[in-house]
Amino acid sequence: MPPTCYADILEAGLRKGRDFEVVIGNRENVRSCLIVAPHGGSIEPKTSEIARAVADVSARTFYLFLGLLRRNNWDAFHIDSTCFDEPDFERLVADTELVVSFHGARKDRGRNIYVGGLHEEGRGLMIENLNAALQRFGIKAVDATIGKIAQSIAGLHPHNLTNRGRTGRGVQLEFSDGARLVFFPGRKRAEWLRPHERLTVLAQSVDAVLQRLTCLETPNEFTDAASRLH
Repeated sequence: MPPTCYADILEAGLRKGRDFEVVIGNRENVRSCLIVAPHGGSIEPKTSEIARAVADVSARTFYLFLGLLRRNNWDAFHIDSTCFDEPDFERLVADTELVVSFHGARKDRGRNIYVGGLHEEGRGLMIENLNAALQRFGIKAVDATIGKIAQSIAGLHPHNLTNRGRTGRGVQLEFSDGARLVFFPGRKRAEWLRPHERLTVLAQSVDAVLQRLTCLETPNEFTDAASRLH
């Protein structure tokens, strides 16, 4: 059984810096947006690499929880998104307007990205941008709040970490196994460090949406960014 909270991980004898790690970057930019991969490393493989690539485009604040065990990382570290309570994350999320989280959809070998979260406009913009940019790679972005298959990963619960920013609405991206493989040469951990150039296309596409959304959430600070998109 996976842990129900962060305390369960510690009580199991798992140690930060040895069995798992928390990586935070660009903390000074947290007010407008927080990029999160709560199940990174070997928990949901390649999700933290994708999240970091998106954050790097515009130096956005990012939070990565990385499972480092040789095996069984999902069972050891997968805290449900509605219960995720790692202390560093909780401090960051209290200071941000918008959370965008990156996950891996299990047992889905298609090339799908399921877009969820309570930010309805954000979902629509993300689906539109991702499909325009990634259709040539055979990837399809779909609304996770509509289809029966995707509803279990819709990210609509108010306690979902995606919706815990100041606005109470965020965007959740669930990448199928097949979609993740489009951006990396293989499944081995060493191959995650050598992404295809396609990952840059994905990262820039997501960041373009975030520029628009952060303009809407914090207009005084991001008016210039908005004007560059039109």
